[in-house]
Amino acid sequence: MPHAHLLLFAAMLLWMLDASLNVAMEPFRAFVGDMVSAEERSAGYAVQTGFIGVGAVLGSLAPTLFTALGIENTAPAGEIPPSVQAAFYAGAAAIFSR
Repeated sequence: MPHAHLLLFAAMLLWMLDASLNVAMEPFRAFVGDMVSAEERSAGYAVQTGFIGVGAVLGSLAPTLFTALGIENTAPAGEIPPSVQAAFYAGAAAIFSR
């Protein structure tokens, strides 16, 4: 996806990624409900939601962090900046390292 040369193609890939992550997360949500006792269920969902939120914030800050590390944040018109490409690679590494 970071090498998509058309913005529309990159947007479609992002939409597919979002849909597939939502489909993949449902079993994890059900797993919390199945494995945690009824009195701890609310806390289990809260912790899970917290981790999801932290991951979303880190993912959205990644291009800024990579820019602070010296990776270029500008690109010619119609291209994706190297800092955003690095953020996608870091996210892919995080997903595949689990």
